[in-house]
Amino acid sequence: LLPCPHRRVGEPAGGRVYVPAGTYTAPSGGFFISKSLELFGDSEATTILVPFSNSATSQPVLKLDASAQAIGQIHLHDFSVRNLGAPTSRLVGSHGITCVTTANHPVTDLQIERVFAVGVGDDGFHLEGADSTTSAISRVYLVAAESIGCQGSGLYLENVKNAEFHNCYANGNALWTPGGVRVVHCDILHEQDGQ
Repeated sequence: LLPCPHRRVGEPAGGRVYVPAGTYTAPSGGFFISKSLELFGDSEATTILVPFSNSATSQPVLKLDASAQAIGQIHLHDFSVRNLGAPTSRLVGSHGITCVTTANHPVTDLQIERVFAVGVGDDGFHLEGADSTTSAISRVYLVAAESIGCQGSGLYLENVKNAEFHNCYANGNALWTPGGVRVVHCDILHEQDGQ
Protein backbone atom coordinates (compact mmCIF):
# COMPACT_ATOMS: atom_id res chain seq x y z
CA LEU A 1 0.00 0.00 0.00
CA LEU A 2 2.50 2.65 1.16
CA PRO A 3 6.17 2.56 2.11
CA CYS A 4 6.46 1.85 5.83
CA PRO A 5 8.75 0.12 8.33
CA HIS A 6 5.89 -1.78 10.03
CA ARG A 7 5.00 -4.07 7.13
CA ARG A 8 6.16 -4.77 3.60
CA VAL A 9 4.54 -3.34 0.49
CA GLY A 10 2.24 -5.96 -1.03
CA GLU A 11 1.29 -7.62 2.25
CA PRO A 12 -2.47 -7.76 2.94
CA ALA A 13 -3.99 -4.62 4.45
CA GLY A 14 -4.59 -4.64 8.19
CA GLY A 15 -2.63 -3.75 11.27
CA ARG A 16 -0.56 -0.56 11.30
CA VAL A 17 0.86 1.38 8.37
CA TYR A 18 3.29 4.20 9.08
CA VAL A 19 3.91 6.77 6.34
CA PRO A 20 7.08 8.79 7.04
CA ALA A 21 7.40 12.47 6.22
CA GLY A 22 7.26 13.08 2.48
CA THR A 23 4.83 13.52 -0.40
CA TYR A 24 3.16 10.40 -1.83
CA THR A 25 1.07 10.28 -5.00
CA ALA A 26 -1.95 7.96 -4.95
CA PRO A 27 -2.46 5.47 -7.77
CA SER A 28 -5.39 6.09 -10.14
CA GLY A 29 -8.56 5.68 -8.06
CA GLY A 30 -6.75 6.50 -4.81
CA PHE A 31 -5.12 4.55 -2.00
CA PHE A 32 -7.61 1.84 -0.87
CA ILE A 33 -8.34 0.62 2.63
CA SER A 34 -10.63 -2.42 2.76
CA LYS A 35 -9.83 -3.93 6.19
CA SER A 36 -9.22 -2.77 9.75
CA LEU A 37 -6.19 -0.50 9.68
CA GLU A 38 -4.30 2.24 11.46
CA LEU A 39 -2.75 4.58 8.90
CA PHE A 40 -0.58 7.33 10.32
CA GLY A 41 2.14 9.78 9.41
CA ASP A 42 4.55 12.09 11.19
CA SER A 43 2.24 15.13 11.07
CA GLU A 44 -0.33 16.80 8.86
CA ALA A 45 2.38 19.26 7.77
CA THR A 46 5.03 16.73 6.77
CA THR A 47 3.22 13.56 5.60
CA ILE A 48 1.27 14.52 2.49
CA LEU A 49 -0.86 12.28 0.26
CA VAL A 50 -1.82 13.73 -3.14
CA PRO A 51 -4.23 12.54 -5.86
CA PHE A 52 -3.11 10.70 -8.99
CA SER A 53 -4.32 13.65 -11.08
CA ASN A 54 -4.86 17.20 -9.92
CA SER A 55 -7.27 17.96 -12.77
CA ALA A 56 -9.43 14.81 -13.30
CA THR A 57 -12.73 13.67 -11.81
CA SER A 58 -13.11 10.50 -9.70
CA GLN A 59 -9.58 10.66 -8.29
CA PRO A 60 -9.91 10.51 -4.50
CA VAL A 61 -6.71 10.48 -2.47
CA LEU A 62 -7.80 7.86 0.08
CA LYS A 63 -10.79 5.53 -0.32
CA LEU A 64 -12.28 3.40 2.45
CA ASP A 65 -13.76 0.55 0.39
CA ALA A 66 -16.53 -1.57 1.95
CA SER A 67 -17.93 -2.79 -1.38
CA ALA A 68 -16.98 -6.45 -0.76
CA GLN A 69 -17.38 -6.67 3.03
CA ALA A 70 -18.14 -4.68 6.14
CA ILE A 71 -15.09 -3.03 7.65
CA GLY A 72 -14.38 -1.51 11.03
CA GLN A 73 -11.76 -0.13 13.32
CA ILE A 74 -10.09 2.29 10.95
CA HIS A 75 -7.85 4.89 12.55
CA LEU A 76 -6.38 7.63 10.35
CA HIS A 77 -4.12 10.23 11.93
CA ASP A 78 -1.30 12.73 11.51
CA PHE A 79 -1.19 13.33 7.75
CA SER A 80 -2.80 15.52 5.12
CA VAL A 81 -4.48 14.94 1.78
CA ARG A 82 -3.80 17.78 -0.63
CA ASN A 83 -4.20 18.71 -4.25
CA LEU A 84 -0.97 20.53 -5.02
CA GLY A 85 -2.43 21.83 -8.30
CA ALA A 86 -5.20 23.79 -6.50
CA PRO A 87 -8.14 23.21 -8.88
CA THR A 88 -10.36 26.21 -9.61
CA SER A 89 -13.55 24.24 -10.31
CA ARG A 90 -15.21 21.15 -8.85
CA LEU A 91 -13.82 17.75 -9.89
CA VAL A 92 -16.70 15.40 -8.97
CA GLY A 93 -15.55 12.37 -6.98
CA SER A 94 -12.04 13.69 -6.35
CA HIS A 95 -12.47 13.75 -2.56
CA GLY A 96 -9.67 13.92 -0.04
CA ILE A 97 -10.96 10.95 2.00
CA THR A 98 -14.05 9.10 0.82
CA CYS A 99 -16.13 6.27 2.22
CA VAL A 100 -19.28 5.19 0.38
CA THR A 101 -20.89 1.98 1.62
CA THR A 102 -22.97 -0.51 -0.37
CA ALA A 103 -25.97 -2.60 0.74
CA ASN A 104 -25.29 -4.58 3.95
CA HIS A 105 -21.62 -3.55 4.10
CA PRO A 106 -21.37 -0.97 6.89
CA VAL A 107 -18.27 0.80 8.12
CA THR A 108 -17.92 1.09 11.90
CA ASP A 109 -15.46 2.64 14.34
CA LEU A 110 -13.86 5.24 12.09
CA GLN A 111 -11.43 7.61 13.84
CA ILE A 112 -9.87 10.55 12.02
CA GLU A 113 -7.46 12.65 14.09
CA ARG A 114 -5.21 15.52 13.01
CA VAL A 115 -5.90 14.94 9.32
CA PHE A 116 -6.13 17.95 6.99
CA ALA A 117 -7.85 18.02 3.59
CA VAL A 118 -6.56 20.99 1.60
CA GLY A 119 -7.57 22.17 -1.87
CA VAL A 120 -8.94 18.84 -3.14
CA GLY A 121 -11.21 18.75 -6.19
CA ASP A 122 -14.41 17.77 -4.34
CA ASP A 123 -15.32 17.14 -0.67
CA GLY A 124 -12.49 17.15 1.85
CA PHE A 125 -14.12 14.34 3.86
CA HIS A 126 -16.96 12.45 2.15
CA LEU A 127 -18.73 9.84 4.33
CA GLU A 128 -21.86 8.37 2.74
CA GLY A 129 -23.71 5.30 3.99
CA ALA A 130 -25.99 3.47 1.54
CA ASP A 131 -28.83 3.68 4.08
CA SER A 132 -29.37 4.60 7.71
CA THR A 133 -29.60 1.04 9.07
CA THR A 134 -27.60 -2.00 7.84
CA SER A 135 -25.30 -0.02 5.55
CA ALA A 136 -24.66 3.08 7.62
CA ILE A 137 -21.30 4.45 8.66
CA SER A 138 -21.36 4.35 12.45
CA ARG A 139 -19.28 5.39 15.43
CA VAL A 140 -17.37 8.15 13.67
CA TYR A 141 -14.94 10.21 15.74
CA LEU A 142 -13.20 13.28 14.26
CA VAL A 143 -10.66 15.25 16.29
CA ALA A 144 -8.70 18.27 15.05
CA ALA A 145 -9.61 17.47 11.44
CA GLU A 146 -9.52 20.40 9.02
CA SER A 147 -10.87 20.98 5.54
CA ILE A 148 -9.70 24.12 3.78
CA GLY A 149 -10.25 25.40 0.25
CA CYS A 150 -11.83 22.25 -1.20
CA GLN A 151 -13.98 22.54 -4.33
CA GLY A 152 -16.83 20.55 -2.76
CA SER A 153 -17.96 20.46 0.87
CA GLY A 154 -15.40 20.51 3.62
CA LEU A 155 -17.29 17.69 5.34
CA TYR A 156 -20.14 15.75 3.71
CA LEU A 157 -22.03 13.25 5.89
CA GLU A 158 -24.97 11.10 4.79
CA ASN A 159 -26.43 8.16 6.72
CA VAL A 160 -23.82 8.44 9.46
CA LYS A 161 -24.78 7.31 12.98
CA ASN A 162 -23.18 8.17 16.30
CA ALA A 163 -20.75 10.77 15.06
CA GLU A 164 -18.69 12.92 17.39
CA PHE A 165 -16.55 15.94 16.48
CA HIS A 166 -13.99 17.83 18.57
CA ASN A 167 -11.98 20.90 17.50
CA CYS A 168 -12.65 20.43 13.79
CA TYR A 169 -12.42 23.27 11.28
CA ALA A 170 -13.83 23.91 7.80
CA ASN A 171 -13.29 27.12 5.86
CA GLY A 172 -13.12 28.37 2.29
CA ASN A 173 -14.80 25.29 0.81
CA ALA A 174 -16.88 25.87 -2.32
CA LEU A 175 -20.15 24.12 -1.36
CA TRP A 176 -22.48 24.67 1.60
CA THR A 177 -20.88 27.92 2.71
CA PRO A 178 -19.75 29.44 5.00
CA GLY A 179 -17.62 26.50 6.19
CA GLY A 180 -18.73 23.82 3.79
CA VAL A 181 -20.43 21.23 6.01
CA ARG A 182 -23.42 19.17 4.79
CA VAL A 183 -25.23 16.66 7.02
CA VAL A 184 -28.04 14.42 5.65
CA HIS A 185 -29.89 11.72 7.68
CA CYS A 186 -27.30 11.55 10.46
CA ASP A 187 -27.20 11.02 14.21
CA ILE A 188 -24.68 13.50 15.65
CA LEU A 189 -23.72 13.64 19.32
CA HIS A 190 -24.31 17.11 20.70
CA GLU A 191 -23.34 18.11 24.22
CA GLN A 192 -23.61 21.53 25.75
CA ASP A 193 -21.26 22.86 28.39
CA GLY A 194 -22.29 21.73 31.86
CA GLN A 195 -24.49 18.84 30.69
